[in-house]
Amino acid sequence: MALWRNPFSSFGWPNEMPSSVGHQQRLDASRSTGGMMALARQYPLQAASKALTAGYRFALLGLFVVFVVLSFSSRYAAVRPIVWIAVVWIVARTVALAVTNNVETRYTAPTTPAIELVVTLGVLTLVRRRRQSGLGEIKPITAPSVS
Repeated sequence: MALWRNPFSSFGWPNEMPSSVGHQQRLDASRSTGGMMALARQYPLQAASKALTAGYRFALLGLFVVFVVLSFSSRYAAVRPIVWIAVVWIVARTVALAVTNNVETRYTAPTTPAIELVVTLGVLTLVRRRRQSGLGEIKPITAPSVS
């Protein structure tokens, strides 16, 4: 599970700390909040980029889990096959990486589009259901007429 919940990973984005920050310094910083904050103040752009990337990734994973659970309900019957194909692929990939001891988070990057697809389908299904039940019509915004 460390493969999926590593907050220090850049997940393939080019926001790594400079090479002047050694491995021991990174390890020491990760062991305390004060150390992480000091490193973040020293490299604010990289820290903000990593925080944004990790926040997006954790929100995406959280919503993915929610929609996988919701896929058991009849409301999501139309998207259930796609959801479970994505789940099987992600689980198979995770198991293969764990068995071969390739537990670097960069290897999870190819699964992100499948996770985003499931989340998008889940959100679209919610919006469609909301429209069908009349709980909040989404009306287009039109510009006022000049005439």
